[in-house]
Amino acid sequence: MTHVQVYEGTPEQLVKELSKLPSTRKYKITVTPKDAEATQNPPPMMTFGMFPQLQALTEEDFKSAEGRGEDTGL
Repeated sequence: MTHVQVYEGTPEQLVKELSKLPSTRKYKITVTPKDAEATQNPPPMMTFGMFPQLQALTEEDFKSAEGRGEDTGL
């Protein structure tokens, strides 16, 4: 089983840490800039038109499916 290690820092700091790894193995590096994460807005949970297959439903369909706080006995 592989052991995952995460390194964070500037390119210079990363070079120092990565140079300590054994050269007899291959590694995979994923680059994720920290400042890019902070500036992006998280995606909305749901948006209008997200489920086109529901467009044919009527208001009555939604009313019949909504919860009424009744005990179902389950």
